[in-house]
Parts: sequence; C-alpha cells; structure tokens
Amino acid sequence: MRLIIREYVSMLKERDELEGLMTDLLFSMNIKPRERPKKGVRQYGVDISAVGIDPKDKKEKLFILVLKMGNITRSVWDGNPQAIRPSLNEIFDVYINSHINKKDSNLPKKIILCSNGELAQEVSANWNGYKDDKNSDNVELDLWDADEITYLVEGNLLNEYLFPEYARKAIRKTLVMLDDPNYDMRHFYDFVLKILHQKGRKNQKDWVKILRMLNLCLSLIYVWGRDEDYLKSSLLASERLLLYVWDWMKKKNFFDKKKICEEVGKIEINRRIIFFEYFEKIKKSCFYPDGLFVCGVNKIEYPLMVFENIGIISCLGLSFVLDWMAADNKTGKEQSEKDVLIVAVSLAALINNNKVSFFPLFDWHVNDISLALILFYRVGRRDVAIDWLCAIFQSIRYANGLLKRRPLFSNSYEELSEVEAGKREVEMKSSTLLPILLEWIAIFDAEEVYKQVREMYYEFFKEVNLQIWYPDEQLEDFMYQEDASNFSGSTRHSIVLPEKFSDFKQQILKDMEQEVDIKSFSFYKYNFLILSFISSRHFRTPIPPRLWRCFIGDSGSNKNEENLNT
Repeated sequence: MRLIIREYVSMLKERDELEGLMTDLLFSMNIKPRERPKKGVRQYGVDISAVGIDPKDKKEKLFILVLKMGNITRSVWDGNPQAIRPSLNEIFDVYINSHINKKDSNLPKKIILCSNGELAQEVSANWNGYKDDKNSDNVELDLWDADEITYLVEGNLLNEYLFPEYARKAIRKTLVMLDDPNYDMRHFYDFVLKILHQKGRKNQKDWVKILRMLNLCLSLIYVWGRDEDYLKSSLLASERLLLYVWDWMKKKNFFDKKKICEEVGKIEINRRIIFFEYFEKIKKSCFYPDGLFVCGVNKIEYPLMVFENIGIISCLGLSFVLDWMAADNKTGKEQSEKDVLIVAVSLAALINNNKVSFFPLFDWHVNDISLALILFYRVGRRDVAIDWLCAIFQSIRYANGLLKRRPLFSNSYEELSEVEAGKREVEMKSSTLLPILLEWIAIFDAEEVYKQVREMYYEFFKEVNLQIWYPDEQLEDFMYQEDASNFSGSTRHSIVLPEKFSDFKQQILKDMEQEVDIKSFSFYKYNFLILSFISSRHFRTPIPPRLWRCFIGDSGSNKNEENLNT
C-alpha cells in the first residue's frame, strides 16, 4: 500500500491537488490550518499556515508550508523569483516579521518545504546550508518530500484504525483492474459500504477522518486513471461514492453536523473535478461527425456510449446551472453561466454530430435525453431541443416501418444483441419514453409537433401502453443504492393522448397535483438537487416527473437569463 501511496503522491500534477492533500493531512494530524492560498493576493512565500502540536517533540507550533511540484532541482531552488529560496527569504523578511496574527506570533515557527518529488543531489548541500543558517531557537526548517509525505499519509489518513486490511486489499484490486472497460468497480463499492456501515463509530471526529479517507481513495483512483488515460472508472466511482455517503448521512441524520457536511461537500468538489476533466477530454470530439467513435466499438456499443455521454455531460452542465442559482454575487453568476453555455454548446454538437442519438435503443434512455432537455431548457436552447425531439420521433417511426425496430422496454444487453442479430423480434408492449418526450413537446409549447406525434402514435403504436413512473415517500430509501423504481413508487399506465394540445397540457397539470412533494426529500431540503440527476443517470432510476413538469406553462423562451432563473 505504501508503494501505491508513493506513486499517487508523485502523480499529482496540479498544485491544487498537492494543496488539498496537505490540508487534509494537517487536519488528520490535528494541526489546524490558519490560512490557505488566495488567488491574486500576495502570500509572501506562504502557501499554508497552521497551528498544532508537532508530533516530533510534542510542542505547539506555527507550521508554515511552502509547496513545490516535482523534483527540487537547481533551477527550482534558486533560478527565478518564483523559486524556493526567494520564497523562503520572503517568509523570513516579511511574513514572520509583520503578517502573523498576535495569537500565533509567540509560537515557535516550523517552516516546511513540501514537494511531491525529491531533493536533487546537487541541491542537497544548498538546502542543508540554508537550513543550518536559518535554524534558531524560535524557527526551524524541515523538508517533506514524496517519501515523507507518503509516510505521513499512510500513518495518519490511512492508518490501520481508519483503513483496515480489507480496505487496503479493495483499493489494490481496484487499481489493478482500473483500465479494464468491463470492470464494474465492485471492490471499491463494497469497501465504501462496509466502512460506512461498520459498528462502533460514534465520534464525529472519527467520521470526519473516514470521509477524508474515502475522498483520498477516490483521488487515488482518479489520479491512477488519469495517468493511464482512462477516466471512466473514476467518474463512476465519484458518482457512487457521493450517493452512498449521502445515503449514510441521511440515515445517521448528520445534516446538522457542520464538519461532516463540509467533507461531503469536498467529495462533491472531487466529483466535479473528475467530471470536468472527462468533459475536457472528449469536448473536441463533440464537434466532429461521429467523433466519439473508436476502433473496436460495434454498432450496438457506439449508440450506448453516445447516450451515456449525453447523460454525463448533461449532469456536468446541470451542476453549473445549480451553481448559477446558488451564486450570491455577479462574478459567480457570470462564471457559472459561462460554464453552462460551454457545456450546452458542446452537448448540442455531440447530439447533432452523432446521428445515433436520434434513436434510443432502450426505453430508459429517456433519462439521458431528459437530463439534456432540462439543460437545454435552462439555457434557453428551445431550437436545439425541438429539433432533437423531432429527429427522435422521426427515427422511431422510420425504424418501426422499415427495420421493425423499436426501443426495448428492458435493460438487457443480451436481448438487444439478439435483436440486432435478427434472432429476436422486438416486443414493445409498454413505453415510458414516448409519453415523457411528448410532455417535453408540451413544455416547449410545440403544438404542431404534438399533433404529428399523436397521429403517428395512434397509427403505428396504438398497442403500446404509455406509462410514467411516479416516486412515493419511500424514494430515498432506495435511490442512492439502486434503481428505486423496482422497490417504490407507482406507475400510471394506459395514458391517453387528447386530441387537443391544450387538453394534454391540462392533463399534465392535473397529474402534478397527485405527485409526491419533492420538497420533502433531503436532496431538495439541503440544496443538493444534483443527487437526483446523478441517481437517475447512474442507477437508471426514472427522473421524478416534477423535475421537468415544473416548466409546464412557461413559454420555453430563448433568453438565457430568464431560463437560468426559473
């Protein structure tokens, strides 16, 4: 395990990653950070300052950390104004003399040079000479290189008490199998459940450490996958970890525990980072015809991959939408809106450049489609949404007439393969996809499209039973661990499509009166609505109708500001 941690530390590429690791490490050592870097504000050489007991001599000290990425070579030591020695000089000349608060000014100071690399041999004499010259009764210098950080991480964040042997084995197995596209991450998932629901943990401080440890394990998976140029597994792991942790927090009723909530927030931040890096990796491919196609992917796997990426990109965009809604300043809103629009434009390009997105292979692909439509609605892209909906209905009609193909009302890959090979005929007795997409037609107020689709349905699909699943009060008992529709909720079936468009919209509004109030669910009460979208994408739990029906009656305007503020 030590070798794995050592490799992880050395793989860190971004300064923020090292900063996050060192902050968590200090917390686990009961050394409380005082200051963290602020962009645009001069720090006088200091990256992190903290106060706590030094484990070496048991004395309370002010810890001053200087962070450097990679190996410490001669040029890194003293080659430019951003080098290590000028930073250390600023700490002695300015920070210690005038920027330490009165409460900490009388404490002994421990300046630590932290690097996820090694001290080059040619710099060793320079460092030792500098350290000997600057050390005094009140100030000492120390070096935490990759080996020392590894030792501290293993002893504090991943110690035997918090991280037992079964957890170590699970992480090792996960990392070994990470680049296998067929690996289902079962070892990581099982370990998370086991450690969250172990007995005997009553101390909030212990739980905070466990959450930090789980987030560190997610970072291990992420960095390992990034180095292997395979982010899909870490993306799935980030979703599952967040869902499992929220389920655990809900069952423990820890929503009033500030420190625990902060750690859950950090897991969400980690998930966002992974999602965004995944998006950045595929973004260019969205703008080329069939840009996601790779060698070895067959005609079944490719459309499945496209719909999966539609769901992934939509979840990222909806995260930015929720950021926009929560932002309390103009700068925050402008940045979130910019991020949303970048994602939405890329998503629209992905759909238009991959025509397989016009024909859902499975009925449950309506989840991915609805996530995208919610995003398009929020950014006012009615044109993109309507064009896509029309293309989907046209493709379904074409496939039904010429190819005898319909979206499967199942989740069986084997059944889909048999249909594709001509060994099985499609049996489409029920559909949730058709009525939900028709409700989106109502949301975007496309009356002519509704009339055409209704006519198509009664001409070619009238034997198909139209259904929509509704959650009940037990939704959250299941949605964070599996497809909740298998164990809770109810299904309205035999839905009739009125001839008049206005009657159809009134029918939707009337149904809304019978729906369970989503405001009673924890993901709504605690402003974590993204959990519902993630659960729907990850476990294929149907999206609660209220989350799209809330737009009924709006005009579907193209004004971004109005839609983001809905």
